[in-house]
Amino acid sequence: MTSAELADKIGLSRTAISQIERKKSAPSIEALCKLAKALDCTPDYLLGFTNEPKPKVPLETLWPEGAETLRKIAEIADEGNKQMLLAFMEVFLAQSEGKRKKLKM
Repeated sequence: MTSAELADKIGLSRTAISQIERKKSAPSIEALCKLAKALDCTPDYLLGFTNEPKPKVPLETLWPEGAETLRKIAEIADEGNKQMLLAFMEVFLAQSEGKRKKLKM
């Protein structure tokens, strides 16, 4: 995305984006949040407080039941079964992402 496209997307002038990029001015909190959303990252990342554009959310928070099941599998499954499960999850993910892309079209 170009600076001009970014400016148009978040409703700032191209000059304002240029000044922010060159550290000649700081964005308002509202502009910072819009920038983060447009750039698919967190405000903390833009401000240099973290090196991760998006924080990793613990699996327990996203899917408590699944986290416990995966923990049990990790404890009892041999390496071959773990690899087979991982391959299945990767296929599932690829198919799910493909369906999501088709829905957006």
